Amino acid sequence: MNQGKQYIRGYRFERAPLINGFGCGTHEWHVALNGPSMNDHAPHWMYTAKMISDEVPRMILLFENERRGLADSYKMCAHDPSPATPLPDNHLRCELGEECRKCPFLARIEAQAGMTPEAKDEAKAWTCATHVLLSRQPEHYMEQILRDKSDDAFDRRMLDSWSAEHDQL
Repeated sequence: MNQGKQYIRGYRFERAPLINGFGCGTHEWHVALNGPSMNDHAPHWMYTAKMISDEVPRMILLFENERRGLADSYKMCAHDPSPATPLPDNHLRCELGEECRKCPFLARIEAQAGMTPEAKDEAKAWTCATHVLLSRQPEHYMEQILRDKSDDAFDRRMLDSWSAEHDQL
């Protein structure tokens, strides 16, 4: 069986060509959801299917990044003159509020000696996504089932920027 990042369950992992190369929630798929054959809008679960097709590959990469070590600081961009925001004890957590490294369901997968690290990353992504999908309504997580502290730093930075613009009005 072929292994590595480009293979999942022994099959070549092919996705629609997007900017970052992951996910298959293409524009055409979105158009199909809003097409006239469905009375202008598809059922909400079809939008969730499109979203999860992009989220699970992203989650696999996040689990890989956590295994190798998440960033310990955050900077909006290289041109930003402000110092990087430290991210002590950076870790993944899911929409249900659980730290992934402390999740008992993901611990079962991590404990399997016969799985490659890449297989564990994928199994954890699917397990976490399914758990959230069955436990929460989509409006709670929208496009991010997993987050780390850099996501929080980004959100804080954006809110600060918007509030500064609002104060100037």
